[in-house]
Amino acid sequence: MRFFVTQSPARLLAPLLLAPLLLAGCDSIKPNPPPLPAPRSPQEADCQKKAQSDPAVYDFRMRQLASAWAADYYRQDYNDALRTATNRCLSAMGIALPGGVEPIKQPR
Repeated sequence: MRFFVTQSPARLLAPLLLAPLLLAGCDSIKPNPPPLPAPRSPQEADCQKKAQSDPAVYDFRMRQLASAWAADYYRQDYNDALRTATNRCLSAMGIALPGGVEPIKQPR
């Protein structure tokens, strides 16, 4: 009982008030890259399915399965490899690649 008498209420509540702030700091600081766009044609959908079996895409998928940290760390590389494999398939089929601006690569 003496413990509660000698400690100030602010000192007792400080750990309870600081815990949510510390846990909020553990969240990912950088945003996740946007997901890949939906296919615009049946041919692009087929190429996205074929891209899943590309060796580079498979390699990054396996790296993502290693841990939760690896999933976040390799997500952008996985999306880039998937986009590259899809574009390679589209160009092999003679279909024009989708235009636009190159996606922004987040710094690590």
